[in-house]
Amino acid sequence: MVIELNVFESGKVAEMPIFESHRRGRNWVAMLGVKDGKVHRQFVDRSGRNFRLDQVPVGVVIEIGADYYTGSGRQEPRRLYLRYLGGGRFEVVGVRGRSIRERYPEAPVLENGSLYKVLASESQSPSDLVGKAVQDLIDRFGLEEVLRALRGTVRCPPVRCEP
Repeated sequence: MVIELNVFESGKVAEMPIFESHRRGRNWVAMLGVKDGKVHRQFVDRSGRNFRLDQVPVGVVIEIGADYYTGSGRQEPRRLYLRYLGGGRFEVVGVRGRSIRERYPEAPVLENGSLYKVLASESQSPSDLVGKAVQDLIDRFGLEEVLRALRGTVRCPPVRCEP
């Protein structure tokens, strides 16, 4: 399932699709990955309901959390896991929490260890991400334009260099 978020400021900022406005609510956006056999979170800058979309590379899975804590301290998780496709478009990878399941009924439910399994099966090397970014540029601007831009920025060794 693909969703589109509201994007502002020339694609640099996006609105969170879920948000807990109660004073006991906790909200965050984090890029997810696998590091040393564990789920690793790198938090994205945000302000209120908006987060910095320009900090999220294409192809990365993000976690949008909007947890609520009851008066007795019990946590009610509300999490949405999305893969960034570019241009404000996201693929729903999974959900966690009853109210989020109702909002996205066809999305898989990720509980405890299942999030790690999803991330580990999809873990990408930096070269995979670079390849996707280059392909995105070629699709957007064309091969000739990308090569022209690279010729001006890439320094070749004194040996023969061909594009």
